[in-house]
Amino acid sequence: MKTHADIRKIAERYNMLPNILWTVVNLAPVYVFCYRQVPLLHLVIILSVALVTAFLPARWYKLLQLGRHATAYRRVGILFIRRFSQDGDLINRILRRKYPNYKVIRDASQNRRYIQRSYMYERCHVAVCVAMLALAVYALCGRQYGWALVIMLNNLLYNIYPVWLQQYNRLRLQAIMNRRS
Repeated sequence: MKTHADIRKIAERYNMLPNILWTVVNLAPVYVFCYRQVPLLHLVIILSVALVTAFLPARWYKLLQLGRHATAYRRVGILFIRRFSQDGDLINRILRRKYPNYKVIRDASQNRRYIQRSYMYERCHVAVCVAMLALAVYALCGRQYGWALVIMLNNLLYNIYPVWLQQYNRLRLQAIMNRRS
């Protein structure tokens, strides 16, 4: 019989698949655009500005909050996105078929760690979002409207929805913690 730690390692491997898939699908076009169209100095400036956003105070990130209740997130389709994400419904369903006792979060300490990790994920996605937004503006300024559209659509899927997903997950987990205490 596998321990929870063994199953968690297996889950980490399963979770690599959506991460790799989303990254390749959404960042490959951005990479091609940067390689072909963006001078290195401009790219360094864009990435430097984006990196700074990862270190902004937490209160700044609260301004990006879509809503205070899970309903706002459901309205924008976050449950659909959650199906295909890391620790999402599809991965969890597969793991629970194989390991019926598997849970992403088993106790309050894991709940707190998950919430803290969600802040880190949100910061990373916001930084990449800023970089992609700047690249889309760069494309627009160069009258490369097709590239601008592709970058913005990929930004929506790769960064904006994941930021909302982290916010939605925190709301749900915070509600669970509040009910337990």
